[in-house]
Amino acid sequence: MSRKNDNPGAPAETQPSDGFGEKRRDSEAVERSLSRRVSRETENKAPRNKPSSFYVYLLILFGAAFLMLLLAYFVQQRNNDTALSDLRSTTAATRQELVEDIQRLEEENLALTLDKITLDGQLQEEQARSAELEEKSARYMADYYRMTAWYRQSNLLYCMERCRDTGEWFLMGEIVQMSDILFNRQSPGFSDQYVIPAQEARYLELREELFQKSGFMVMERRAGPDGTGDTESPMIKDGVFREEVRNTATSLYAIVRDYPVDPLYAARLIAHDFAPNSGKTEILHSGVFQASTVEWFEEIKADLTAQGYLIENEDGTVSLCEKE
Repeated sequence: MSRKNDNPGAPAETQPSDGFGEKRRDSEAVERSLSRRVSRETENKAPRNKPSSFYVYLLILFGAAFLMLLLAYFVQQRNNDTALSDLRSTTAATRQELVEDIQRLEEENLALTLDKITLDGQLQEEQARSAELEEKSARYMADYYRMTAWYRQSNLLYCMERCRDTGEWFLMGEIVQMSDILFNRQSPGFSDQYVIPAQEARYLELREELFQKSGFMVMERRAGPDGTGDTESPMIKDGVFREEVRNTATSLYAIVRDYPVDPLYAARLIAHDFAPNSGKTEILHSGVFQASTVEWFEEIKADLTAQGYLIENEDGTVSLCEKE
């Protein structure tokens, strides 16, 4: 039998119930209590699990970074080994090339040394041959100058003898005055290489005859080249012949001296010194010189014209015609 509720205005939950209702309320109360306990335990456990997850995550990141660094180290080490191997290979190849280049250069140096020795020997031979040729050339030139000088001295002696034979003492005196240094060993410029003893002796004989027969030759004492050692030289007396006559005699001396040896120079002297306006042609024909001397001059001029060194003009004068 059920009991009525003594308090009908009270809530149903507070209203008294029978035994079944109390059991249900006790069961609900236990469930609520358990639910609150689980909630508290869950709330208490959650904060303690968060730090543990962070450290695990951090450990994983650190491990991954370490693995990546380790992998990079091995890759770099491998690259270094490869580069070092390539460098060693290149160094070995370069060293081999250097060794080959050194051997090649040594061979070239040896070949050049042998060539130098050969060329030095050839050079010494050529230098010896050149020295020998120069010595021979010097001897030949000395012989040429000596023989040319002997020929000139012989020609001068011939001119003196011709003047002596024709009585041309004036021209002979000019020859002696200009040529004494060549024949007289007492002169400062005398050289026995350019005159033979027979020529010297003949000159002195003709000079002595000139002094005896001319009457206008004197020996004048002059100082030597260094101011000492006076020497005597034959001279024509001053005042005996006019200056223009002396100049004409000097030109004649040069012509007869060089005509056999250097005909071109003799032709130049005739064309220049005996030009129509020089006055020397008139002096030559004035009677100061012997007729044989004038004839001698005309012979030389005609011979030089025949050889082509002179050209005769329409007015009877001559002009120089140099040969090519």
